[in-house]
Amino acid sequence: MLSDLFSDWRWYHYTLVTIVSIILFIIFAVIIMKSIVERKILNNLRNEYQSRASGKLPKFEPKDWAYTLGTPYAAVEEYPCNDPIIIPGSKDAGSLQTAWGINDRESLIAQLFHLLTNGHRHKFRQEVYFFSDISESDYEQIKKDIQKEDDEDGEAKELLWRAEVVRKNLNNIQTVNFLAWDYVRYIKLICNGISTEYLSREEADNFVQIITHTVQREYKSWEEFWHHFLLGRWYWSSTDMRWTITQDLYGKIVTLINEEPGGPSNTLNWNTNLSEADIAPFVNAVLTLDYENEEGEKLGEDEIKNMIRSTLENGGYFPEPAEIQA
Repeated sequence: MLSDLFSDWRWYHYTLVTIVSIILFIIFAVIIMKSIVERKILNNLRNEYQSRASGKLPKFEPKDWAYTLGTPYAAVEEYPCNDPIIIPGSKDAGSLQTAWGINDRESLIAQLFHLLTNGHRHKFRQEVYFFSDISESDYEQIKKDIQKEDDEDGEAKELLWRAEVVRKNLNNIQTVNFLAWDYVRYIKLICNGISTEYLSREEADNFVQIITHTVQREYKSWEEFWHHFLLGRWYWSSTDMRWTITQDLYGKIVTLINEEPGGPSNTLNWNTNLSEADIAPFVNAVLTLDYENEEGEKLGEDEIKNMIRSTLENGGYFPEPAEIQA
């Protein structure tokens, strides 16, 4: 009997040690691979900027200004930020489907319109206003109510994290303008639209220009813009390990953008005189989606133009986030 128990214990002990060893090996392998990938991304970006500074590659020009807003994602996805290219069978198509639900031109335009006029910034700004202003007793009660919610998707946990961040004003989050977070991603999706051929280069060149004047008004410098982008991404990623593990990488990318002599922050004047974009092509693209208002009436050209112009003139924040249906 004792020998059987001892034998069983040895078997369980061996199995447990084996499982733990496998888990530790996987974790170690992931850490090593992450380090290799990140080093490659940073080296590629550093080499690009050094080549631009030395004249081996063309320097950034004013026409590149809008595209450089998408630099962090261009670096991660390994293409020059000012020259997104068409890639037959691009892997971007798969990642767009997985991360954004984008599988064709129409769904891409829908996401671009959402980022242009709404995005995460309205929700995040409302959270900051709310959680920074309520009394301590109300805040404690709200926390209890959130904790009682079914949280299979982790949203309650993330909301609690963001509430604590706002309440404690970590990283001075109460002063962050989340517009940068949405508009960097707007440029990223336009570049992905080129690589997947959901957009023509002519369309993309027009679409990226739409946001430039608003961005210039809302931020005073490249450094300020990238600072707000990083904090916006940090606030968004909250407790989701899929994204928090790469926050440090994006911080290092931004450091290169700001500090390398050949980088956009040291090549392009933040206050570069940029031409006014014609929003008509973007409006026409949105019209094909047949959006309806709350009354079930199809949105017309003038209504969509007004939504876009009101958003841009109001610092990227539509006075009242639009309730529209496809």
